[in-house]
Amino acid sequence: MSSDSGIDFMTATINLLTFYWIGIFQLVNAASTLHISIVTIVEKKTDDQSTKNESAAAEVNNNNATDEEKKDDAKNASTKSNDNVDELQVPKLFVGRLPSGTKESQLKELFSTYGQVTHCDIVGKYGFVHMKDKEEARVAMEKLNNHSFNGSTISVQVH
Repeated sequence: MSSDSGIDFMTATINLLTFYWIGIFQLVNAASTLHISIVTIVEKKTDDQSTKNESAAAEVNNNNATDEEKKDDAKNASTKSNDNVDELQVPKLFVGRLPSGTKESQLKELFSTYGQVTHCDIVGKYGFVHMKDKEEARVAMEKLNNHSFNGSTISVQVH
């Protein structure tokens, strides 16, 4: 074997390894982009569904209210204070560090202990829980943050 053959073999090996690592990098980059896209789609779907549910509930309530009740509601809404920043604006909770294989029904059951759960989504090791009442959501967050759930300590925060 001549020295030129050895150099050619080494060059070919280096080129092959370079293409291999470029391919691996592209696969990892594509997987990361796909994960971000899926999370964005799921969050948008969840937000869209919440908006639809809230609109439908408001329409039902509005149709059932008398004119006098509508005036009272409008008056109360215009005089409501926004000074309390800690108050939950939307009863939607983020749940992190979920154990692998957690099902939506399990998450719903856990949070239902503290109030009515209207919707639940799980994406990998985290999820979103929508609760009907802001106070129930606040209590659930306080009680379940750093709670042991199926062998994992979950975190619960306002989303």
